[in-house]
Amino acid sequence: MTLDQTYTQYKSMLFGLAYRMLGIAADSEDTVQDVFAQFMQLDAAEIKNEKAYLTKMTAKGRFLGGFEPARLNGEPGLLQKRDGRIVMAVMAEWEPEGSRIRRLYIVLNPEKLTRFNRSSPETCRSQRRAGSTH
Repeated sequence: MTLDQTYTQYKSMLFGLAYRMLGIAADSEDTVQDVFAQFMQLDAAEIKNEKAYLTKMTAKGRFLGGFEPARLNGEPGLLQKRDGRIVMAVMAEWEPEGSRIRRLYIVLNPEKLTRFNRSSPETCRSQRRAGSTH
């Protein structure tokens, strides 16, 4: 199959996958373009299942690559940046004994949460327990 045929056949499916994960059409379109830009540089004869390979590249490229460690509300976490802009933040809330994760928070477009970034973790936890939405 030619690259044009592959693009035509899988573009919509990959966009849908990226959109479900990102929730932003422009970022989803960029993701599909990035995937095909990488795919063009590969030897297609070595790829047994193009659909599976492109799907994996779409998911992995957006969510497994590009994370860097960061402190979020004073706690360790991960940030993913794109074009200098933070597009995802991941933070874990640990059990008191610290042996396992109690909750995992994944936030897309964390710039929308800037008012919470100035609060201490204790303040955020107490507001959540009290049901405050300020």
